Amino acid sequence: MPEIIVGSNVREGWLRGAKLVLRSTGGVSHLITVIGNPVQVDSDWCTRYSARRVKQGADTCRGVANVLFPNVTLNAAGSRESAYEAGWTLLSKARSRQIMNAGWGTYFERLTKFGAAGNQLETAINKINAWANASRTSLYFHTSGFHLDNFRTRGAPCLQYIQLECRNTGHIALTAVYRNHDFFNKAIGNFVGLGRLLAFICKHTEYAPAELTCISMHAYADVKRDLSELVGDDNE
Repeated sequence: MPEIIVGSNVREGWLRGAKLVLRSTGGVSHLITVIGNPVQVDSDWCTRYSARRVKQGADTCRGVANVLFPNVTLNAAGSRESAYEAGWTLLSKARSRQIMNAGWGTYFERLTKFGAAGNQLETAINKINAWANASRTSLYFHTSGFHLDNFRTRGAPCLQYIQLECRNTGHIALTAVYRNHDFFNKAIGNFVGLGRLLAFICKHTEYAPAELTCISMHAYADVKRDLSELVGDDNE
């Protein structure tokens, strides 16, 4: 049976999910995390809950968030094209400095220049802005494809699919599906990045952000002791 976690913000949603993973044996199947306000992020969270603070060589929260949606893109002034360019430049520099060396690329690049699909994000924003009135419908992004990705049990890319639900109330909700979800190295950074993606879409349309729903087909931590240290004695 699915496990459902509800949090008011990114920190609360991640903490509750992480504690569920810690109580599990072998991880949690079909963990559904619903975050009421995913665009509200305290600047301290990515420092406080960065896996590298606990384990040398682990991921940083900021790095994980930028792989999904760079903060420079969210905060860029000017055109959307210049915002995308800022993100591409940041990730290119990270790759050249070997800060990031994933052979499959990044989720942001797959959202904005994914083969024949092109800039899926720009297409979605233009589609939303073309509607005369607020409509209830769904748009989606593919972040994995048979033309690039082989079947695998572990390893990236784990984020498979993102869906936007545009509501006639003038809100947009976002749903993301992960086939494998590391709650020590990745999850809180993933939530921050997804919140940035939603914030960017709402910034460039006349919609307001609603909730983020993340479906983790398998939520886990390789070493529970590391995740336990990262969580500490924090309460939601």
